[in-house]
Amino acid sequence: MRSIFRYPGGKTRSGIQEWIKSHRPGGCREYREPFVGGGGVFFCMDGFERYWLNDLHQGLTEVYRALVERPDDFISKCKAIEPAREDDELTEPGPRGGKRLNKRLKAIFDEFAFGKTCNDEALRYFFINRTVFGGRVNYDIPSRLHFSNPEGWNIVKTNQLELAKEKLSGCKVTRGDYSSLFDEPGEGVWIYADPPYMVNTEMSRTSQLYQHGFTYEDHRKFAGVVSRCKHRVCISYDDDPSGEIRKLFEGWCHIKDGRWTYCGTTNGKGGKETGHELLIFHNYIPNTIEDRAICSTEADEGDLTEAELTRLEELEERMERKFTSFEELGECLEAIRDGKLWRPDGNFPRYLQRRWPKDLSETRAGQLINAARLLRQIESCNLLQDNPSRELHVQQLIRVKSEDGQPDPVRAAEVWNRAVQEHGIKRITAKLLREAVDTELGVSRPSPSFVETFRRRWPLLSDDERAVIRGIVYADYPQQGKEEARCAG
Repeated sequence: MRSIFRYPGGKTRSGIQEWIKSHRPGGCREYREPFVGGGGVFFCMDGFERYWLNDLHQGLTEVYRALVERPDDFISKCKAIEPAREDDELTEPGPRGGKRLNKRLKAIFDEFAFGKTCNDEALRYFFINRTVFGGRVNYDIPSRLHFSNPEGWNIVKTNQLELAKEKLSGCKVTRGDYSSLFDEPGEGVWIYADPPYMVNTEMSRTSQLYQHGFTYEDHRKFAGVVSRCKHRVCISYDDDPSGEIRKLFEGWCHIKDGRWTYCGTTNGKGGKETGHELLIFHNYIPNTIEDRAICSTEADEGDLTEAELTRLEELEERMERKFTSFEELGECLEAIRDGKLWRPDGNFPRYLQRRWPKDLSETRAGQLINAARLLRQIESCNLLQDNPSRELHVQQLIRVKSEDGQPDPVRAAEVWNRAVQEHGIKRITAKLLREAVDTELGVSRPSPSFVETFRRRWPLLSDDERAVIRGIVYADYPQQGKEEARCAG
């Protein structure tokens, strides 16, 4: 399952989770996570007899404890706060404008963040975490607590909290110093540690992602705690430009390079921040003979190999760039779909829903893939005077099909060239190109006055009369689709 938290730097993407899980050693019975944070890795981890989670943030650990010690009470309190309704009043724009937000939920947010009436620390933290900017909850810096994501509270309309209750059942949850998880004896223990990164240390205090970050001395202290640990340890760390992290662990740990995109961070260009990452292993080398049964780099059915995970990360990174063209988006989606890089999600639509829930439906992905494919085919014909640069143009050219029902790149190129000759490349609009395609296909469209007359008379018709007209319209305009047919009706 996915983490219930919004958490900066959280390992919530399946590619990251699978990469970490693929380096899990064999024969482990207990899982410990000293910096659990949003639990991105914990919530997808299974196969252990015991779990021990720890963090220093009081509000965060209170949520974990509530789901272990009083789950029904906590869940009922969360669900008593109704998510945003369509009829809710919105806030007024600020002095600089900005998005209008749900006024009722903002009042709750302000009271939880800045008031003193909420006596349930778990409820307070969880509500703020789900609705604050970037998922960052640092009560020490009130100026950074911005209500910006009312949609985040829609989690109470799902069964995610009930699933978290089941996942956390029997878990040991502590709040305090991380060193006890490394020092306490145990059999078959595997520790996954995701400490505050060096990049966070180098930020100003008000910009840091966490309330309890690391100083330079803390990084050195942490390396010392790991060095004396008797258990097998896997650490995810940033590969800082100065190389300080490598210096702390090189010579006595096995280090592996990686690359992924951070959650809750942006690069200032509208995309997610991408950084160089390290997986550091202490007391074992992953995928050696004794661990091969669990850590094999060969993918089981439904899993991805390390090479496939790397390929998926590269494709997703290309898609997140601010100036990525529709052609490149389509090519990336086609590579993910046809390369079956969606396998951990079960199918391509589920992958889209998990990874791009607000941006890409299955239909939209199909449009981008078809547009990119047709443009490649047209360009390969070497018949174009000027290449179409807008997706709206290519979507019109897709309507030009061969006898087998597939887009015809040669005829599409001819239509495009005629439109360029007639109107000039800079003056071609989607409407003009649609008319050129209609001419090629022999499609006639109703005049605007005809459409307006039907719109006025449509409410006066009986159901039988409407059915007859729909049949006529669909028969006469098969290329236009139901949406345009409804307009014509």
